[in-house]
Amino acid sequence: MRTRYTAFLPCLFLGLGLLAQPTLNFGNMTPLEGSSVTYNYGPHVEPGSAGADQMWDFSALTYTEQHSVLFVPVGSTPNGSSFPGATVCQQYDPPNQLFGYSQFSVAGADVLGTDFPGFNTTHFTDPRRSLEFPFTFNDTWSDTFAGDGTSIGGITSTITGTVDGTADAYGTLTLPYGTFTNVLRVHTHSVTTTVMTPGGSSVVTEDVYLFFKAGTAMELLNIAQSDNESSTIFLTENSIGVPEALARAIGIEVMPNPAADAISVTYGAVGVVKLGVYDALGRAVLTNVLGHVPPGIHREQLDVSMLAQGQYVLCITTADGQTGSRRFVIE
Repeated sequence: MRTRYTAFLPCLFLGLGLLAQPTLNFGNMTPLEGSSVTYNYGPHVEPGSAGADQMWDFSALTYTEQHSVLFVPVGSTPNGSSFPGATVCQQYDPPNQLFGYSQFSVAGADVLGTDFPGFNTTHFTDPRRSLEFPFTFNDTWSDTFAGDGTSIGGITSTITGTVDGTADAYGTLTLPYGTFTNVLRVHTHSVTTTVMTPGGSSVVTEDVYLFFKAGTAMELLNIAQSDNESSTIFLTENSIGVPEALARAIGIEVMPNPAADAISVTYGAVGVVKLGVYDALGRAVLTNVLGHVPPGIHREQLDVSMLAQGQYVLCITTADGQTGSRRFVIE
């Protein structure tokens, strides 16, 4: 595979916001200089369903190799001046001298090029948009890009293409080490034409599914498939921003809603889990200790036939303090 470098009261207050539509913007998605992340690279898997309030279970992902990214000052790199306007520089697998340059602004993130000395260099005279800001569920963008490249052996190339992006889903994402709520999935479709001199030309079509958690600048999960390669890439547990994101609320779905006699509760959590149902006055009307659960998406069937008609809040908490809730109605 070729490496691709690219207590219950709080519970009640959270009741309507756990699976809110997340929004990506310049403030919560710009990488910080000096931060670093590590990615696991593994075989391609299907990206799952689109739509609202999805539960994506990728707890069984495996990997065969790891690669790291360090965000360094543009001016500290040998050829940073060749990429005017760059505000972010990624150094791939340091201390290797492999760099990617981007410009982050309130309008979005744009790729300006790459500098891999001894291998190839790419400059985009018309940058390629990689993410629009602000961006939320059902938003789209379309962009054209163009540039030139030089590769080993003195082969030059011209590059043109189009890329379309759609925020096609949001929900709860489970990776092998934990569960993230309020994740936005962005689907990009690109067509890139490269004309080489001397040599021929190539046209590559690629679909990429990127799973983002606002505040964690890099995608949590990247599922890509093109004409000549496919891969699944996911952040490691200790990458910058991941522990903080894992400590946030648990995502929950209740079906059917409204309900009559029984409900199915779907949630993503890990550890010792407790479930509680509270009425409109905050009184516990049902509690259940679910025990220790492994990472993944879990489902519980709950008998609610004893509950009177009205509104309730279902809360799930873990021993390490994670909390989630979802309102439901009994008719």
